[in-house]
Amino acid sequence: MAIFLALSEALYLIDALELIPGAVKIQSAIGDGLDIQFDCDQLDLERHSHRMAFKAVTLHGLQVDETEDGLKATILMDI
Repeated sequence: MAIFLALSEALYLIDALELIPGAVKIQSAIGDGLDIQFDCDQLDLERHSHRMAFKAVTLHGLQVDETEDGLKATILMDI
């Protein structure tokens, strides 16, 4: 699922590159794929609180529903 891959990429940016994703721009959405761009800030422990670290996005319980307001995603994360 595209949302799973996007969130996994966001975790990679945080863990491996010490970048904090902010705004996300969807460039295109075709089928199950997304072309996305993350606008990131460099991790600064004085600015960015770090209470809990997510280890991984899980497929278990992943659900995307269409609502009157748009899409709603339910996502479980390993901590």
